[in-house]
Amino acid sequence: MSREQLGAALWPEQSRQQLGNALHTALRELRRALGDPGWVLYADGCYAFNTSRGHDCDVETFEQALAEARRAQPAGSALPHLRRAIAAYGGDFLAGMTAGDWAQTRRDELRRRFEAALLAAGRLHAAAGRHQAAVTAFRQAVAHEPLNETAHRELMSSPPVDQLLGVNDLNVAVGFYTNDQGNNRGYEYNIRTGQFSRVLEPGAPAGLKGPSLTATAINNLGNVAGFYVASGGTTDAFLKTAHHFYTLAIPGASMTRAFGVSDLNEVAGAYTIGTGSSATSFGFTWKPGHGYKTVSDPHGIGSTVVNGVNDLGDLVGFYTDSAGNTDGMLALPRH
Repeated sequence: MSREQLGAALWPEQSRQQLGNALHTALRELRRALGDPGWVLYADGCYAFNTSRGHDCDVETFEQALAEARRAQPAGSALPHLRRAIAAYGGDFLAGMTAGDWAQTRRDELRRRFEAALLAAGRLHAAAGRHQAAVTAFRQAVAHEPLNETAHRELMSSPPVDQLLGVNDLNVAVGFYTNDQGNNRGYEYNIRTGQFSRVLEPGAPAGLKGPSLTATAINNLGNVAGFYVASGGTTDAFLKTAHHFYTLAIPGASMTRAFGVSDLNEVAGAYTIGTGSSATSFGFTWKPGHGYKTVSDPHGIGSTVVNGVNDLGDLVGFYTDSAGNTDGMLALPRH
């Protein structure tokens, strides 16, 4: 783009002299931020970003993924591309930056396409019977644009979610349901008495305003494992005993979830490093007083999940191999 084109795009209200100063300052700061002046090229009176170098651009990734989703056949195979597009969308285009009308037009266009991607992903999840994933997508669409009536209708028409995920030898099961606000509510269910009781983070309200919590496993001591949305917005694992509520958050992880617990209070689960298309998952175990151990299948490519653990320390779960297949995993402790 020429100096005049950049000025019209970024500083439409400034004079020619002010434009020169603003452009000089912006280029200096841009090159400093990129760490190498070779990222910005100047030739024949025009400036250009050096696309010959390896780089990531969230808008490019977003639009390329949407294009691949449109081309996908059958329609259900579009879901991985829609997920990639949704993960790439990091927020409004040039949010907080004052620019010309073109920026607002582009911002609105990308917002609409993001909403459409969320709705399409939700419908594909619903068609495949993955109702919890569908609710999550529709809820995200409503949060992104509260006035989107289509998103509200899709969310209201989604079937209720209620799942039991674990049971111990004393006939006590644990699970969760999703309420009208889209939050998970963990609970215990006594099979003999038919009584329900909520699983709560200490200090959290028991009503509609409580944090989302999912109970996934219970051992024969009555201790419950699962995960919840902490006050800072992160998803952390937990182990709830009669006297303690242990929050399990792997250092540096964007998400930590527990899926199993043995009678020795060894917790098994998975944690995620990074976000979006660059995220990688690893399994883990944890015991009070022993800390964390990472579990990564040697054949896995960026994805290992541990779903269960017994009293001998045997682990079961799955991983994604180099061909993209999901394979079962059995890991035995070293003696």
